[in-house]
Amino acid sequence: MKTQEELKALREEFEIVSRKLYELTNEELVQVIGAGCCESQECANSILVDSDMAEEATRLAQAQIMQQASQGMVAQNNQRIADVLGLLQ
Repeated sequence: MKTQEELKALREEFEIVSRKLYELTNEELVQVIGAGCCESQECANSILVDSDMAEEATRLAQAQIMQQASQGMVAQNNQRIADVLGLLQ
């Protein structure tokens, strides 16, 4: 079991590495990925493109969910208006 000091040191090291990765440019990130798990620059670029595509797909799904929710709210509102008009007639 790790002591609190060891855990604190690990957490600080993780934060430093996280900060450094966050500050990397795309080119530097390609080099890091390429050195770590890929044999070529193309493989590293492919990983970056895949992550970009996943991010965009997530944004698209969020936008579609919001659009569907908005359409549902408009439909409910229109139905309420129609119900009120029906009562007034």
